[in-house]
Amino acid sequence: MKLMSGDLLACANQCKNMIKKLVSRFDTPVHHEQIRALYQQSPFVFLGIVFTMSVVTVFFWNKVEQTTLLVWLLSNAGLTIARVILVRSFHRLKPTGEQLVTWGLVFAASATLSGMIWGSIAFLFLSPSDIEGLLLIAIVLTGMTSGSLVPLSSFMPAYYGFCVPALIPFSVIMLNQEAGVLVLIGYLVLAFVAVNLGYSFVVNRNLASFIRLRFENLGLLEDLKLQKNIAEQANTDKSRFLAATSHDLRQPLHAMDLYLGALKKLLTKQEQIHLLEKSQQSSAALLTVS
Repeated sequence: MKLMSGDLLACANQCKNMIKKLVSRFDTPVHHEQIRALYQQSPFVFLGIVFTMSVVTVFFWNKVEQTTLLVWLLSNAGLTIARVILVRSFHRLKPTGEQLVTWGLVFAASATLSGMIWGSIAFLFLSPSDIEGLLLIAIVLTGMTSGSLVPLSSFMPAYYGFCVPALIPFSVIMLNQEAGVLVLIGYLVLAFVAVNLGYSFVVNRNLASFIRLRFENLGLLEDLKLQKNIAEQANTDKSRFLAATSHDLRQPLHAMDLYLGALKKLLTKQEQIHLLEKSQQSSAALLTVS
């Protein structure tokens, strides 16, 4: 019993450490913005889920056991309602920093559960002899994964968590059929999964580049504002310095003008008086400039 408890404790610690590493992996400003974008775009995904869920229920109502269909419907509807509450709570609480990563991982976990529920229709409702049902399931699953590619690719774990469990079960079932056409469909679905995952990576990378560019532009704008403030402060300091210097220069000039006026009264020769008047004119000009 003690050994089992020790194993459980060790497993719990390992899980805790893995979660910490995962949180630190996405704890960057770029990932924070991607998670915000994920929550902003998610309502469109929910609308698609509700519509598609209704179509599947109506189509298979008389084709499969209704109890199984209702359990699937209620599970899907319950999860969708929980995800809507999650999104509303996110917008109300406005988390920041490391909290954003936790919210992103919770959303990714809910997307994975949604993918598992949608992928289960291949086991629950698919009959290889029912061509119409097979086509509907193929269209629904590929359409759901394609439609959610751009909104969920904001945060890679969210789209990968939805796409893989939604399509892989259908592909595996097709690959295990005897008919060559059905096996071909299985391979095509696998190729479709690979292409979607690759395209999701490209969308995510482009969004990350856009966010980094926006951060750089914001940095440049802040630097421009700082340089502008520095220039304005320097201009203010220069004006104050010139005003103080002008005041300091006026005092000796006024004194010199007074001395020149007093000296003029003492002069008798016209030539001396003329030179003094030239000096007074120069002093007056300096006072005008200062």
